[in-house]
Amino acid sequence: MQDFASLVTEHTRRKGIHWENPEIREQLAFIGEDNLSNLSAVKNLMSMGRATGVKAEYLYHGAKTSLASLLGVKVHVLGPPTIKQHDEVRNQNPRNDEEYWHLQFRALGTAMNAHGKSRLFPGVQVQSGGKLPASARWLAYRVRMAAEEQMLSLVRILDDAMNNTSLILLFEVGGKKLLFPGDAQWENWEYALSIAGDRKLLQAVNLYKVGHHGSLNATPKTMWDLFKNRGKPSKQERLKSVLSTLPGKHGSEKNNSEVPRKTLLKALQDESSLDNTNELPAGALCTVTEL
Repeated sequence: MQDFASLVTEHTRRKGIHWENPEIREQLAFIGEDNLSNLSAVKNLMSMGRATGVKAEYLYHGAKTSLASLLGVKVHVLGPPTIKQHDEVRNQNPRNDEEYWHLQFRALGTAMNAHGKSRLFPGVQVQSGGKLPASARWLAYRVRMAAEEQMLSLVRILDDAMNNTSLILLFEVGGKKLLFPGDAQWENWEYALSIAGDRKLLQAVNLYKVGHHGSLNATPKTMWDLFKNRGKPSKQERLKSVLSTLPGKHGSEKNNSEVPRKTLLKALQDESSLDNTNELPAGALCTVTEL
């Protein structure tokens, strides 16, 4: 993944390459650079551990961690599962209407477009110039678009695979339960949600650090529905949610995969007290969240 991220990042920086969709180039550059900096961070953490004599921990569902004694709190490791525990973690399901935050009328819009009167390639602007005859330039455009979209698809698949190695940690401290799932997506969550004891823990969550910047498949609806502290602003002990996000860097509104996902964002705003980094005042570097 790191080698591929390096190649993609280098490709987006090359001069003289014509991009049919600049938005794809920006997303490729962002994800590529993000994964390269992730490798740097991991190496930094490992070297910090060696320097202090602390052994690095590689955790999985149900594992014990020295974080509990170090922090003086109770720690539950809810994910990721090992392949032996949950083989499905090898794969990513691109669509799951029961768990992901898709729009239900997406299929209707597709059907309407299919039956509407339109040009063969609507919205395509045929470029002038170039060595190809005019009659073939539309094909060159389609080939370049396909190549860009396939590259982005590959990067997302590899990025999803890395995300499903994210730790899901639930801390119990001061009579409160705090849930931090990193970038874990559905296949990571699926195993914990199948276990009665884990579901019971999740029911009483007081603070939820929203997974993967509010993406489509990182906050399973089954888990969201378990949260008993969801509710209107008047609800006592209302669920607190914190979201670290930056719109326009992941996904696309065209296929309902934008980050943060609008339908999830609305649920967070309606049923929890949400702190969103995207709403920080100009110049502010942080926000303080209290329970």
